[in-house]
Amino acid sequence: GQVDNWGLKHAFLVDMWSLLTPWKWYPVVVFVTAQLLSVALTGDSLFGLLTGGVVESLRLDTAVSMSWHMFAGSLMWCLAAFQCLG
Repeated sequence: GQVDNWGLKHAFLVDMWSLLTPWKWYPVVVFVTAQLLSVALTGDSLFGLLTGGVVESLRLDTAVSMSWHMFAGSLMWCLAAFQCLG
């Protein structure tokens, strides 16, 4: 028979509408701010500091690609918030 996907569609639409609520973006703002402040003040990413330089550190050989990843990700979150919140 035919599968009724209304539950999945409804959950997706509810999640999409919840992104229009400004306070739900606060964790994103806190994380992006902490990440960029960590780079500005210490020269290493937030996760680089928390893991002692093991994960996503800007002191590893992957520093250039990791910095691009961090800044592009931060820009992506900003653009997503702007698009959802207008």
